[in-house]
Amino acid sequence: MKNISILKKLGIILLVTILVASNISICDNVQASAAEKPGKPKISLSISEDGYGINVNISKTTGADGYRIYIMSSYDEKYKKLADINLNGKKVQSYTVDNLKTGHYYFKVRAYKKSKGKKIWGAKSKSKNIILNKAPIIVFGSYEQDNDPSNGKEPIEWLVLDEKEDGSMLVISRYGLDAIPYNRQGENTTWKDSYLRNWMNNSFYEVAFNTQEKERIIETEIETFDSPYDLENLSSEKTNDRVFALGAGEVFSYFAYSYVKCACEPTAYALERGAIIIDCEKLRQEGSYVSENDIKFEGSCSWWPREASSSAFDETGIYYASAIISYDFEDANPDGEATYQRLIEKSSQEICARPAMWIKPE
Repeated sequence: MKNISILKKLGIILLVTILVASNISICDNVQASAAEKPGKPKISLSISEDGYGINVNISKTTGADGYRIYIMSSYDEKYKKLADINLNGKKVQSYTVDNLKTGHYYFKVRAYKKSKGKKIWGAKSKSKNIILNKAPIIVFGSYEQDNDPSNGKEPIEWLVLDEKEDGSMLVISRYGLDAIPYNRQGENTTWKDSYLRNWMNNSFYEVAFNTQEKERIIETEIETFDSPYDLENLSSEKTNDRVFALGAGEVFSYFAYSYVKCACEPTAYALERGAIIIDCEKLRQEGSYVSENDIKFEGSCSWWPREASSSAFDETGIYYASAIISYDFEDANPDGEATYQRLIEKSSQEICARPAMWIKPE
């Protein structure tokens, strides 16, 4: 037993002698084999100040020496490498993608750590997406807005929500242009027979656009569902409209993950015509509860979607509809349940109209 113990000691001495002679560190060897992967990045997206690019913002990631950014657009079928960022000791944690065309963009980021000339890769981040509109605001047509008819109509500003390859654009008014009831008598009327549709395609269309502008407006086939909820299992009807209200599905698609704000303010003319806004001070004076959403969207008006869900109250026979105030970006989900909305009588003139339409390029 004593001889075996001596042999073990001699073996250990021999191993250490070989490692020292080979200029190898026991500690270094252990560290190299146990090199840890960097953490999983968390990212957020924002539109660049000029409106033509997307900022990919990366939170500080444990053990990261750099990042690889992946991109996929609505025109692609899979993610592709966009860029590598080598920190080199810097604290730069963002990357701007410029000169993008209008579309829906998705991003992932993966961190790497340098070890003996090689990159050790961590897990990819969760996917984040955002809608980019290259031409966020255009001016087209005119309508009374400052409530002073003596100085004539004011130019209408439109948010560009979508753009096709031929240059045609889907636009929606930046402001609530007028206070219009969904239907004058409050019946359970669908979009096809609504007063709102008639106003948009006749009164508003004739007043707001001249002959040249009318030639640029595209008559579009519109599909309208019975309700803004569970669209896949509901019946629908189709109409051909030059001007229309956005449907619930379109509102979610274009606003829920977009930098374009769903909430809007009414014009002075719309206010004079009966539109109401969220007024927190007035609510407090009335003794009403002021919610976080009331504070967040103070000054905003409600506006009509094309699909207005309805329910009749037996004691009154009045039909109600859901009027949109805004989407909460943080809580939005594919079912559209994050809409901040209010039930309102369909005959109410407290709700604004936000006309939308497809127009040809100049």
